[in-house]
Amino acid sequence: MRHEETRGNEAADIKKIDKMKGVKREEMREDKVRGVEEKKEQRKKDETGGKERKQKQNYFCKKTKQNKKNFWVFKLLRNVTCICKTHSVQRGLMEPSNDVALDIIITNVVSVFRTRCHLNLRTIGLEGNNVIYRPEVGKVLMKLRKPRITASIWSSGKIICTGATSEDEAKLGARRLARCLQKIGFKVRFSDFKIVNVLAVCSMPFQIRLIEFTKNNRPIASYEPELHPAASYRIKTLRTTVQVFSTGNITVTGPNVQSVASAVEQIYPLLFECQKKLA
Repeated sequence: MRHEETRGNEAADIKKIDKMKGVKREEMREDKVRGVEEKKEQRKKDETGGKERKQKQNYFCKKTKQNKKNFWVFKLLRNVTCICKTHSVQRGLMEPSNDVALDIIITNVVSVFRTRCHLNLRTIGLEGNNVIYRPEVGKVLMKLRKPRITASIWSSGKIICTGATSEDEAKLGARRLARCLQKIGFKVRFSDFKIVNVLAVCSMPFQIRLIEFTKNNRPIASYEPELHPAASYRIKTLRTTVQVFSTGNITVTGPNVQSVASAVEQIYPLLFECQKKLA
C-alpha cells in the first residue's frame, strides 16, 4: 500500500511539473510574439523617421538651390558637395551648361571655447578619464570617444578641440568635454565657442600642370618644388589657403565650411585650364 501511495504521489508531482513546464512554454511563446511585434513597430517608426529626414534634407537642398545658382552646399555630416562650372571665367573654354559635382571631405575641424574659471591641471590628471598630464608644457590632453576629439586644456580655462569632422560635431564634443570637467568639480560655464580652422580634402577628375598654374595666377599662387611638392594658392577675401598637387588632389584650409566650399568653386576653373592632356 505504501509503495502504491508513493507511486501515486510521484505521478501527481510529475503531472504538476509538466503543467508548470507547459505554462512556462506558453509564456515564452507569448514573450517571443510580443518581442517580434515590438520589433516590427520599431522598424515602422524608423522607416517613417527616415522618410521625414529625407524630406527635410531635400527641402534644404531645394532652398539652397533657389538662393545660389552657381553652387550648392549639402550639409550632410562630413561630406560637402560643390557644383562647379567647367567653363573658365576669363577665357570661356567650355560651355556653361556642363557642371561637375565635387565631393569635399572634411578631415579636421579646430574649435576653441573658454570655461570662465581657473582649472587645476593636477586634479584633472588624477581624476579625469583618458587624460595625459604634461606639466613641462603646462597643459592636459583629454580624449573623447564619441565624437573622436582631442582637447588641449590650459589652467587659464582656454580649451582647444581638434579631430572633429563637422562644425556640429565640434560643438557637441566641446559641450561634452565641459560636462566632464563639471563632473570633476569645476564650476565650468561654456562660453566663447568658435570654429577656428577647417581642413578639407578634394580630388579633381584630372591631373594638373603646376608650373603653368603658377604662371597664370601670380602673385596669388606660388610653387617651390624644393620645399614642398604642392603649389599654394591663397584667397584673401575668404581667408583660405589651397594646396594643389599635380595628381589632382587639393587640400583646403579655411575659417569655416562655407568658405572652404566657395574656395573650391573659385579655384576649379583655374585648375581646369591647366589640366594635363591624356596621351
